[in-house]
Amino acid sequence: MKIFAHLSWLYATIMIFFAMTIMIIMFPFVPTPYAQKITSWFIRLALFMPVTIVGKEDPEVEMFLLNHQSDIDIGL
Repeated sequence: MKIFAHLSWLYATIMIFFAMTIMIIMFPFVPTPYAQKITSWFIRLALFMPVTIVGKEDPEVEMFLLNHQSDIDIGL
């Protein structure tokens, strides 16, 4: 079982590193919030992480509080 944990950690690390590289490349070409949104969308899909929204979204909010139990911090 430890082998699977190591492999899944390696896969997640590679995907996050790839997404951050893409985000840095996209900064000059894409308007401000979209580089972060595209890469967080990619990380979420690549790591098969479901997102559950509890309550209603407020369109005037400037920061989202996310509860997670891993070393990945995704800014949505």
